[in-house]
Amino acid sequence: MATRAEITDVIAQRLGNRGAALDTQIVVELQQAQRELEAMPELPWFLASKDTSKSTAASTQTVTLPTGWLMEHEEEGLWVVDASGKYWELTKDDYRNARREDFLTNDAEGDATGLPERYTILGLTLYLFPTPDAVYSLELNHYNDDTTLSADSTENQWGLYASDVLIGKAGMAMSRFARDEGALQLFTADYQQARQRMLWQNVERSEINRDRKMGG
Repeated sequence: MATRAEITDVIAQRLGNRGAALDTQIVVELQQAQRELEAMPELPWFLASKDTSKSTAASTQTVTLPTGWLMEHEEEGLWVVDASGKYWELTKDDYRNARREDFLTNDAEGDATGLPERYTILGLTLYLFPTPDAVYSLELNHYNDDTTLSADSTENQWGLYASDVLIGKAGMAMSRFARDEGALQLFTADYQQARQRMLWQNVERSEINRDRKMGG
């Protein structure tokens, strides 16, 4: 796993070690690169997270999403645990549809409240339909932001699995800052290659758990 200092050194060396004064700017660009990468529509597999700390409250329709939530992991879904410990997958619905009277006031058995069956997400709030009638545990599968590279010794998942992506993206910004067109072209090529590798790994991770059958 690469520390922030190690990643910073790589960028500095590729820029020709132009002085310690640039290290501060490199750190700023590294942190910004991470923020931008975590705002992408397709996130890397290593940011996937399972949160079981959340639960519903009786007669309360909403649940605040976990700190650091980026987006849901739609392949794995959101689950609710009933009183017997059985897991039920929640069905994602459009908020407008879910707010319609037949969804808002009744579940499949005609009850106004009960075990949630549907959900929608607005901002950082999870809305459940029907409104829970008791405390139920939730399993939220989602992508979560990573530890910020705040100190030289800081390590995170980006440094472990995709330091080349961070280096490429931050290096592109630094090259523009230094007005070095040659370095910009090299960092851009490195970033594109590194990001493509990361996206291939996403596909590999997604496919590895699929049950393949002859003729399927």
